[in-house]
Amino acid sequence: MQSPQVTLRSQSLTTIPSAESVSSRTTLEVPQNSRSCDLPQEPVPEDHSTMMPDRASLYVVYYMCVLLVTNIVVVVPTADHYAERLGASEAFSGLMIGLTPAFAGLGILLNQCMLRHMTMKSVMITMVLGSVCGNCIYALGGLTRSPWTLLAARAIIGLCAGNSLPPLYTATAVGIKKRTQVGFCMQVMANIGYVMGPLFAWALEVFVKELRIENLVLDSDTMPGWCMACLYFFLIPKVLFFFKNPSGQLMQAQPQQQESPAVGSRLMPLVGVLICIWAMFALTISTAVGEVFASRHASQHWGWNVQHTSLFLVGVMAFVGPMTISAGRIVHAVEDRKGLLVTCSLAIPLCVMLIDFNMASPVADISIFTAGLIAIFAASSIARAFIGAMATKIVPPHLKSSITSITLLALCAGRGAGSFLGPLLDATPFALLQMGIFVSTAVFTFLGADSLKAHAKAC
Repeated sequence: MQSPQVTLRSQSLTTIPSAESVSSRTTLEVPQNSRSCDLPQEPVPEDHSTMMPDRASLYVVYYMCVLLVTNIVVVVPTADHYAERLGASEAFSGLMIGLTPAFAGLGILLNQCMLRHMTMKSVMITMVLGSVCGNCIYALGGLTRSPWTLLAARAIIGLCAGNSLPPLYTATAVGIKKRTQVGFCMQVMANIGYVMGPLFAWALEVFVKELRIENLVLDSDTMPGWCMACLYFFLIPKVLFFFKNPSGQLMQAQPQQQESPAVGSRLMPLVGVLICIWAMFALTISTAVGEVFASRHASQHWGWNVQHTSLFLVGVMAFVGPMTISAGRIVHAVEDRKGLLVTCSLAIPLCVMLIDFNMASPVADISIFTAGLIAIFAASSIARAFIGAMATKIVPPHLKSSITSITLLALCAGRGAGSFLGPLLDATPFALLQMGIFVSTAVFTFLGADSLKAHAKAC
């Protein structure tokens, strides 16, 4: 017979649940939809490499790109006559055209200082208002009868051009994988500006002649100033209602980048930066000197008037835009440095078409020169799109703003130098200058290809 003590002990032992049953019971008692016991999960990092800005803001920036270039080239067909009417020489007209991009370089430094204390939207509105004032002063040059009024007006236009704002916006709001594509779009907008400038000059000339408007305030020379003042004035409400400031702060480096600027400086490819600066400077000279030289060559050697010269430039640049767009569709398959090298190499033999062969048929001369001009304009446009995107990829993130501003300074210097050299060249020196630009750019790109690779921390 079993003792009561043993029976009590066995009953007590059987009533003690096992650890396994406790754990299973505990698991069953927790509701299935409860998240209170879940561990906190780390947030998935966003892919900023494919980041794109607000579409309306990007379109406002594109529109500003068109006006920037249009404001420079719209006076090219009438600059000689306007300066001569006020008692100045041909060299003065070249200085007047080149003064705008020269002061645009100072405007880039001014924008850098303003962006440290103001938003990009406020800076853009300020620059647009300054452009309106500068164009109005240019239009009133006939009333003052002083050629120095034209220089002052073009200087104000250059200072308030805001050339740095579209590239800085792209570097801030567009990811690294989309930057080349957006850069090509901006280059197409610049080509549209090269079309709209001569087209406006032709249309305004016809408008004034048909209505027989000739006075000190309104004539074929002053109408470009009034037209651009109106276009810039209409840009103000677009900026106010549609433009949004980029989310990134381009002018301020990230905290981890501020802690070790020396390391980032050592990693900067100096050779690659110098190649980008030279290429941007030289290829901008190629376009600027070609624009001014073609206008002068058509009027002096072919006997064309302002209307015919303007339509000729419109036709030339109308071919360049589609060629740039077509090249932009294959940017995903071509690396930036390889695209730059191939573009410049293909343009070198085409520069021979710009030489004056003095053929018996004027039609043959005009056809060959026009084909060569279209080829170098398209090559320069495509190459600058590659350079603009590549310059922000080869440096660390905290140097992205600086390299963008430096390449823009080179661009403005190239526009000024090209506008000044245009009236001073003949056909053969012009062709040799174009060939030297593309040869030097191709050679430098080939020799410094390793320094043109994308930086490991580029964004």
